[in-house]
Amino acid sequence: MTDLEKIKLCAEVMGEVVIQALVDGSGCLNVQTQHYQYDPLHDDAQVMALVRKFKLSVNPQADGSCEVSYFDADDEIRVDAKEGINCAIVECIAKMQLATHVVSHSETGIANNG
Repeated sequence: MTDLEKIKLCAEVMGEVVIQALVDGSGCLNVQTQHYQYDPLHDDAQVMALVRKFKLSVNPQADGSCEVSYFDADDEIRVDAKEGINCAIVECIAKMQLATHVVSHSETGIANNG
Protein backbone atom coordinates (compact mmCIF):
# COMPACT_ATOMS: atom_id res chain seq x y z
CA MET A 1 0.00 0.00 0.00
CA THR A 2 1.37 3.43 -0.91
CA ASP A 3 1.67 6.38 1.47
CA LEU A 4 -1.02 8.15 -0.55
CA GLU A 5 -3.44 5.25 -0.04
CA LYS A 6 -2.67 5.17 3.69
CA ILE A 7 -3.31 8.91 4.06
CA LYS A 8 -6.62 8.61 2.19
CA LEU A 9 -7.74 5.84 4.56
CA CYS A 10 -6.77 7.97 7.56
CA ALA A 11 -8.70 10.95 6.19
CA GLU A 12 -11.79 8.80 5.69
CA VAL A 13 -11.66 7.40 9.22
CA MET A 14 -11.47 10.97 10.55
CA GLY A 15 -14.65 11.83 8.66
CA GLU A 16 -12.99 13.91 5.98
CA VAL A 17 -14.12 13.81 2.36
CA VAL A 18 -11.10 13.58 0.07
CA ILE A 19 -11.46 16.02 -2.82
CA GLN A 20 -8.09 15.40 -4.45
CA ALA A 21 -5.28 12.92 -3.80
CA LEU A 22 -2.15 12.89 -5.91
CA VAL A 23 1.62 12.83 -5.92
CA ASP A 24 2.94 15.98 -7.57
CA GLY A 25 5.91 16.19 -9.95
CA SER A 26 8.39 16.57 -7.10
CA GLY A 27 7.11 13.45 -5.34
CA CYS A 28 5.19 15.31 -2.61
CA LEU A 29 1.87 13.90 -1.44
CA ASN A 30 -1.16 16.15 -1.75
CA VAL A 31 -4.39 15.01 -0.11
CA GLN A 32 -6.94 17.81 -0.11
CA THR A 33 -10.13 17.39 1.91
CA GLN A 34 -13.15 19.65 2.08
CA HIS A 35 -11.55 21.54 4.94
CA TYR A 36 -7.76 21.46 4.56
CA GLN A 37 -4.71 19.64 3.26
CA TYR A 38 -4.42 16.35 5.13
CA ASP A 39 -1.00 14.78 5.76
CA PRO A 40 -0.62 13.02 9.11
CA LEU A 41 2.76 11.70 7.97
CA HIS A 42 4.12 15.24 8.37
CA ASP A 43 1.52 17.02 10.53
CA ASP A 44 1.92 16.11 14.20
CA ALA A 45 -1.48 17.52 15.20
CA GLN A 46 -3.26 15.39 12.60
CA VAL A 47 -1.43 12.22 13.62
CA MET A 48 -2.09 12.92 17.32
CA ALA A 49 -5.81 13.20 16.53
CA LEU A 50 -5.62 9.63 15.17
CA VAL A 51 -3.86 8.43 18.33
CA ARG A 52 -6.46 10.04 20.57
CA LYS A 53 -9.50 8.93 18.56
CA PHE A 54 -8.47 5.26 18.48
CA LYS A 55 -6.56 5.14 21.78
CA LEU A 56 -3.50 3.70 20.10
CA SER A 57 -0.61 2.35 22.12
CA VAL A 58 2.59 4.07 20.93
CA ASN A 59 5.92 2.64 22.09
CA PRO A 60 9.12 4.25 20.78
CA GLN A 61 12.02 1.79 20.79
CA ALA A 62 15.67 2.40 21.75
CA ASP A 63 16.81 1.80 18.15
CA GLY A 64 14.67 4.69 16.84
CA SER A 65 11.88 2.50 15.52
CA CYS A 66 8.35 2.64 16.86
CA GLU A 67 5.72 0.06 17.72
CA VAL A 68 2.06 1.10 17.44
CA SER A 69 -0.81 -1.14 18.50
CA TYR A 70 -4.58 -0.97 18.21
CA PHE A 71 -6.76 -3.26 20.30
CA ASP A 72 -10.46 -3.95 20.05
CA ALA A 73 -12.66 -6.69 21.46
CA ASP A 74 -11.89 -9.11 18.61
CA ASP A 75 -8.46 -8.26 17.28
CA GLU A 76 -5.12 -6.60 17.70
CA ILE A 77 -3.24 -4.76 14.98
CA ARG A 78 0.44 -4.13 15.64
CA VAL A 79 2.85 -2.21 13.43
CA ASP A 80 6.61 -1.85 13.81
CA ALA A 81 8.13 0.94 11.73
CA LYS A 82 11.70 2.13 11.31
CA GLU A 83 10.56 5.35 9.60
CA GLY A 84 9.31 6.98 12.79
CA ILE A 85 6.26 7.47 14.92
CA ASN A 86 4.04 9.21 12.35
CA CYS A 87 4.63 6.47 9.77
CA ALA A 88 3.85 3.73 12.26
CA ILE A 89 0.63 5.43 13.38
CA VAL A 90 -0.60 6.05 9.82
CA GLU A 91 0.21 2.47 8.82
CA CYS A 92 -1.62 1.07 11.86
CA ILE A 93 -4.76 3.11 11.10
CA ALA A 94 -4.64 2.11 7.42
CA LYS A 95 -4.37 -1.58 8.36
CA MET A 96 -7.25 -1.16 10.79
CA GLN A 97 -9.37 0.45 8.06
CA LEU A 98 -8.52 -2.28 5.56
CA ALA A 99 -9.46 -4.95 8.12
CA THR A 100 -12.77 -3.14 8.72
CA HIS A 101 -13.46 -3.00 4.96
CA VAL A 102 -12.70 -6.71 4.57
CA VAL A 103 -15.02 -7.61 7.48
CA SER A 104 -17.87 -5.43 6.24
CA HIS A 105 -17.55 -6.82 2.70
CA SER A 106 -17.37 -10.42 3.91
CA GLU A 107 -20.49 -9.92 6.04
CA THR A 108 -22.40 -8.68 3.00
CA GLY A 109 -20.94 -11.28 0.64
CA ILE A 110 -19.19 -8.65 -1.48
CA ALA A 111 -15.58 -9.45 -2.40
CA ASN A 112 -12.93 -6.87 -1.62
CA ASN A 113 -10.73 -6.71 -4.70
CA GLY A 114 -8.72 -3.68 -3.65
